[in-house]
Amino acid sequence: MNWRQEARSWYKNVRDKYILVGEPFSLLGYSSLEDECRRNGGLVKDDNLHSEIEKTCFSILEEVCKNIFSDFFIADPWPSYKIITNPKATYHGMVSLYKNKRKQFNKMHLCIRNKIYYLYLKRSIIDVDKFYDGLSTYVHEMCHMFGGDSSENFSLGLTYAMEILLQNTAIVESAHQKWRQQFHNMV
Repeated sequence: MNWRQEARSWYKNVRDKYILVGEPFSLLGYSSLEDECRRNGGLVKDDNLHSEIEKTCFSILEEVCKNIFSDFFIADPWPSYKIITNPKATYHGMVSLYKNKRKQFNKMHLCIRNKIYYLYLKRSIIDVDKFYDGLSTYVHEMCHMFGGDSSENFSLGLTYAMEILLQNTAIVESAHQKWRQQFHNMV
């Protein structure tokens, strides 16, 4: 995990409280960006899925994506899942990935640059009213198989993914109903 990148993301939300200075200031006792982020609870803390509702919600999101994006997301196997447990973490979702050594392209001719090992969602997404938040975050994270947030390949992949979702509203709505039902079954 890239702590510098995570700390920079955290910093965007607190920049009015801090001034970034160069590395030599550490000799004067100034803490690093990563240390301040860690001290203020900004770094991601993760855990395995524990509750049945977490497992079911992830399964619903995976099922939607397998149905809608069968030849768009090239994932064999599909990612394992983890929960971001820190409510102060700036990331809503994230992935751990590794470079794809094979030259692979999906049906839209997008290069599959990365394989996704873990897909993380923030625990606050696992809520009766957060299906669309969960689905959009899940799809966003899956698009990282095409590249990083600022890459053209990722941006194009995310655009195609949104088009595909909009063409499959019946499947999305059916999954939404399954999601809501899981929470009603708990009562």
